[in-house]
Amino acid sequence: KVLDSNGKSLKAKYGLYKTKGFATPSRKIEIYSEALKKKGLEPLPVWIKPGNLNAPEGLEKEGLIFVTFKTAYHAGSSTANNKYLMEKDHSNHCWINKETAGELKIKDGDLIRLVSSVGYLVTKARGTNAIHPKVVAMEGGCGHSAIGGVAQAERHHGTEWATGKDADVRHNLWWEDRGVNPNDIIPLFIDPASGAAALSMTVKVEPAMAGDKYGDIKVDVNLHEAFYKKAMEQFRG
Repeated sequence: KVLDSNGKSLKAKYGLYKTKGFATPSRKIEIYSEALKKKGLEPLPVWIKPGNLNAPEGLEKEGLIFVTFKTAYHAGSSTANNKYLMEKDHSNHCWINKETAGELKIKDGDLIRLVSSVGYLVTKARGTNAIHPKVVAMEGGCGHSAIGGVAQAERHHGTEWATGKDADVRHNLWWEDRGVNPNDIIPLFIDPASGAAALSMTVKVEPAMAGDKYGDIKVDVNLHEAFYKKAMEQFRG
């Protein structure tokens, strides 16, 4: 139960829009946005392909849309050291449609490269029919290099509050695959109206190359900056 300061149960209130309106300047559902107009953007709903979905040069035909997602078990970094949740869900192999994987000569469990406009990462393929053939996806919130021993899949970790006093973690943390953090290969792109970061992009998926190791990540900060500047040009004017 949710209680107020007097210890009484609070009851959820529904239909507040009927008396208070919506969270807009006019308190009504707005189709025409003055806020967008002031930013020099189209005030009516239109489709403008965002720069983050532009395929890397030369990859227009073979590009796949990459997205990240959260599972029902985790709430970002705040649950990364929960040993019960991490035991259930600790890695984030890349979801890829089985038909698409077959065309790329990729089998379930193979090492693959996800190549974006700013770099690449190496992970494992998870073939499934539960994803669109033109989309690949990885769970966010994996591949930690900090926070604590459970998040990093390390039994003996120097952070005492995370593992030192928990014999269960020291002796029974059986998994070694902590996943791969996809954030570094996501090009920097900010929505000019809301200021929110876009977490989808176009990538090329290919079999891993000789010398690639699971978890490898290689990116170029200069490419991040160049991508951002080029992507934002469409909104200037």
